[in-house]
Amino acid sequence: MHKSLISILSIFFLLALLGGCANIIPPTGGKTDTTAPQLLTTKPNDSLLNTRVNRIEMRFNEYVSIGDAAKEITVSPILAQNPSIIAIGKTVILKIEDSLLQKNTTYTLSFGKAIKDLHEGNPYSGPSFVFSTGAWFDSLTIKGKIFDAAKGSLDSTGGVKVLLYDATDSLDVVSKKKPLYLSLANNKGEFSLKGLPDRTFRIFALKETNDNLRFDTDDEYVAFSDQVYQPNKDTLPISLSLFKEIPDTSRPKKDSTQLPEQKRKSKMLATENRKASAMPSLDAKTFSYTALIDTTAITKRSQDITEPIVVFFSRPLDTFNADRIALSFDSSGIEIETKFKIRLDSSRRKLSILPNWRYNSVYTVRLLKGFARDINQESSMPSKYIFRTKSDEDYGKLDINVPKKYVGKNYLLQIKKDNETFYLDSISRPNVKLKLLAPGAYNLMIIKDENGDGEWTTGELKSNRQPETVYPYTNTIIMKSGWEHVVDIEKEQQKK
Repeated sequence: MHKSLISILSIFFLLALLGGCANIIPPTGGKTDTTAPQLLTTKPNDSLLNTRVNRIEMRFNEYVSIGDAAKEITVSPILAQNPSIIAIGKTVILKIEDSLLQKNTTYTLSFGKAIKDLHEGNPYSGPSFVFSTGAWFDSLTIKGKIFDAAKGSLDSTGGVKVLLYDATDSLDVVSKKKPLYLSLANNKGEFSLKGLPDRTFRIFALKETNDNLRFDTDDEYVAFSDQVYQPNKDTLPISLSLFKEIPDTSRPKKDSTQLPEQKRKSKMLATENRKASAMPSLDAKTFSYTALIDTTAITKRSQDITEPIVVFFSRPLDTFNADRIALSFDSSGIEIETKFKIRLDSSRRKLSILPNWRYNSVYTVRLLKGFARDINQESSMPSKYIFRTKSDEDYGKLDINVPKKYVGKNYLLQIKKDNETFYLDSISRPNVKLKLLAPGAYNLMIIKDENGDGEWTTGELKSNRQPETVYPYTNTIIMKSGWEHVVDIEKEQQKK
């Protein structure tokens, strides 16, 4: 019995031990590696003269890999054929066809973010590799900044390509062949082309979509200079304004920020175009509609008095009957009918009702049976909506002081709310006052309207036309209900 008891206890002990082992949590990894690969040696050495380097071996302190070499690795001047590059363990081997190298030329190889450590993908960010096939190094530099022409501010996207061509080339060269020299701008809009010879260049910037080093698609952005540059003589830095052309030259020259057609007398854009730019999903199998009205509680001030009542239909309308639409407001318990205008958009699926709103008032809109008829001659069903308009306390005000040099018909004040243009007008006086501004983020800019068409006009390469100049007010205005902001553009410019 004694031995049997010992055996049973031993079995229980082993089971308990195994159960405990099953709950052991494996150790987690250490801290994430955020250190970029460190270059230990290069073969041959950097900065050699009278050498045709066609093979470079770079040894790092850790295992590395190569990613997106065609995009990230650049050679200046540009070669007719890209170098080949592979990673073997901790070594990167880059090969260049010897026949591609020219005499008495300085070559600069930049690696971008192509070389990364194997596990975490941290990119190598070391210096470029330079060699010369002649007895000297070309050492001149062209540098500058790239601006977003439509915003008037430095381009912050990064990766914009800066291209140099021979000064004798025409402007359309950027659409026909690869450049002589290439550099990438950083996310501050800054660029620098180094190791240049003492010769004159034509300069472009290109934000492309197909990475073929040519301006050849409608969705690409380009910038060019009206003059040619010689690095050791001309004043630097260079400023380039990046713009997107209008593909169809037969249309009015408007960019992607072009304005909706309808404007109010105050020059604020008709807000039904912004509020209802995306139609709600409605089943077209039946004729139905929905009104963008908040009717959750009449105590809630929900209807924006700068916007209309918008009604969307599941099918295009054939006709509508304004006499079967009624709008009234409550005045001390008495319903008073009010006049309004009606607008049907080009899709014939959006109907806008535009009254002269009263502050903080309860309204009732009645859509009587048959007020609309679709293309299948089906009639609409009736509906009723009760809601309250907003008070003047729900809006902010903006008082803008404009420098006198911008006052005139050739200068425009443009204001964007949440990145959508809602105000655009020529500057006829040095002080502009706006009210009934809904809470949100506002940005201001002044446009030099050189062609007098009342809007910002983009550039065009073939006609040697630069985009119109934009002077941005760099501070974003955060508007809140009941707030009044005073903006002094001249003081802000003096601080720069």
